[in-house]
Amino acid sequence: MNTRELLQILMNIPGIGRERTKKIITFHREGMELGSLIAELYPFLPINGSHIDEAKLNAFALFRKAEIENIDICSFKDSRYPAQLLSLEDFPPLIYTKGDIGILKRPLGAALVGSRKSRQSTLKLTEIIGEMLTQKGFTVISGMALGCDTIAHLTALKNKACTIAVMPCGPDVVYPGENHFLLRQILQSKGLIFSEYAPGVPPAPYRFVQRDRLQSGLSHIVVLMESRLQGGAMYAAHAALRQNRPLFVYSPDHYDESTSGNKYLLENNSVYSFSTPREFDLLMKNIHRIISDCHRDRDQLVFPYV
Repeated sequence: MNTRELLQILMNIPGIGRERTKKIITFHREGMELGSLIAELYPFLPINGSHIDEAKLNAFALFRKAEIENIDICSFKDSRYPAQLLSLEDFPPLIYTKGDIGILKRPLGAALVGSRKSRQSTLKLTEIIGEMLTQKGFTVISGMALGCDTIAHLTALKNKACTIAVMPCGPDVVYPGENHFLLRQILQSKGLIFSEYAPGVPPAPYRFVQRDRLQSGLSHIVVLMESRLQGGAMYAAHAALRQNRPLFVYSPDHYDESTSGNKYLLENNSVYSFSTPREFDLLMKNIHRIISDCHRDRDQLVFPYV
């Protein structure tokens, strides 16, 4: 049994979850009985042989479904797994992708995020910023939501650049339904649909929050265009600050409820502010220094499970 199969089985056992799965893998050796190891590490979990047998059946059914749907399942021990995710404390043990997984090895990624209900002026600026990022060689990463995310992906496609859609559901689930055409375009253009959720898993509120940490985690910089203080894009912004990714925040001429998140970030955090495409371009001229300085300032990365 390979690591990918073992991880998928563990993820299908009730009560195990992501972090326990990674710990079990560190102790597991070839030929070791899985039930005995779980009982040794977590004696308080009521897991028996029938739970493991059922998990095996579910795991291999999932592998068959993934094969039919052309979904690639990659473990964190796989060389194709994006190295930048391993710097996250809560990196996913398995990722599920559809499209060109080689995009994950490209040297630069930028998460371009914002509100689903952004103003038209912000959407226009998002298109300009997206084009500037593609010209600098960035892979554009976003969440395929309506509004800023959609513009980010479409701009990358229009400029024949790479784009990654990070999903709050399985990679075979189209969400939102209005973006069925966008998902198809991303795949036809050799882009990538990326998820930590298995095929068939539906979206749920907490999965959007989890998704946002991966948008930042896959990226070298994060660009926030517009968000309310309680808006979903703020999760990606806060993830960038936690993960020591440079955070660029649009500073509009005036603030209202739709940009209250921008105002908060600009007033309370160490972020890079821009108001115009020219200001953003000036920042981009120093982008390698900005990324390098951010990496230099952070604590040494520790990869405890590798």
